Amino acid sequence: MVLNWNLDVILGGFNGLIILIGAIIAYHTSRRKRIKPLFYFSFSYVFLALYFILDFFGQLYLNIELYQLHYVMFFLAAIFFVISIDYTIAESVNVVKMCIAVSIGSVVSVLSYLPNNIIIITKEGGTYISAGDNLAIFNSLMLLFFIVLIFIWGLKLSLNAPKQMKKESNLVLLGIFLMGPVDFIFYTLAGGNIFSVLNFLALSSGAMIIVKREKFL
Repeated sequence: MVLNWNLDVILGGFNGLIILIGAIIAYHTSRRKRIKPLFYFSFSYVFLALYFILDFFGQLYLNIELYQLHYVMFFLAAIFFVISIDYTIAESVNVVKMCIAVSIGSVVSVLSYLPNNIIIITKEGGTYISAGDNLAIFNSLMLLFFIVLIFIWGLKLSLNAPKQMKKESNLVLLGIFLMGPVDFIFYTLAGGNIFSVLNFLALSSGAMIIVKREKFL
């Protein structure tokens, strides 16, 4: 069997590994310091890591079943992000945000298993499994919801942080900015090029910056 190695596949695998390390760090810190939001946050990182790992193996073997499953992992990651963020604010889950996450995530998960929503394409000299038009639209909505959610949270942290914690809160906002808007822009431009590398650097560095600032969770 010929493996489908290309730059995007390799970088996606590294993303999954780095975020999994972040998940382990967050989990152990949450148990040691008894930080409940960080506990939920660690699970969001676990599912986000699985999202990249399943995408890695799906693309590597051109296995559609693994690729379909990686959409479900992002759905679960978004759910735990909503829970962890809400617990940092009010120690309860915002029903409206949860309903939005569940609604869009459910549509994405179902569409990924319907005919003609998963396609194999060739671009930039490489072969990839990709989303069809309908799945791509709802997946983009899911990504945008996630980005807006964490960016608003980070902005509130930065604006409301005490003076002595401004530097740390601004670093959290930087991590969110890298992991959210910056990563999304590079993701849309990636395809075995410099933007693939920038996408990897933005996401992995943003993820680790956030997880090391547990005092805000």
